Amino acid sequence: TGTGPDYDAALDEEFKALCVSETVFGRHHPTTLAVRGYLARTMCKHGNYDQAEQMQRSLLAVIRRLYGYSDHRAAEVQLALALTLRAKALYGLVSFTEWADLLVAAEGMLLEVRTQLVYHMGAGSPAAIRAQCRLASTLFYQGKLDEALSTQQAACNAALELGDQHPLARSSQQKLERIQRNMELLAAAARGG
Repeated sequence: TGTGPDYDAALDEEFKALCVSETVFGRHHPTTLAVRGYLARTMCKHGNYDQAEQMQRSLLAVIRRLYGYSDHRAAEVQLALALTLRAKALYGLVSFTEWADLLVAAEGMLLEVRTQLVYHMGAGSPAAIRAQCRLASTLFYQGKLDEALSTQQAACNAALELGDQHPLARSSQQKLERIQRNMELLAAAARGG
């Protein structure tokens, strides 16, 4: 769990910002909702996964009620929630069953977010490509290696359309190479070499 003066200071500042935003704009104003999302991400970043998840689920429900299921803000919060679940699975103290359930839930959310982003922004948009990369790594963590590889390859191909010097093209290529390298290591270990 996140502790320490930096974390405490960040939380204090974000709680103050949330209080000010709620007072000035109201609980359901887009700015207030965004601040609530920042607070949840800070909690996740510092290991407070349960609090972050609870806040993100609540925020997602409010945004869907106010703006609709396919609103871009809902996709952003759902993406953050999927990443919180994935972080909780990878870094939290959870049982194997909970680990598997969290990764399956994260995969489903990432698939849905990617679909929404592709629909609204196009498959070649940076947001859709990043969601595709996150989906690939989540698949890899679940041991779905071939699916992870093909998903990351598709992200890499889309990112290259932005130009081979684009930061997203380089990072997606590095992620692809990492998946390939890990698959080779796993294959070598399975052969006993």
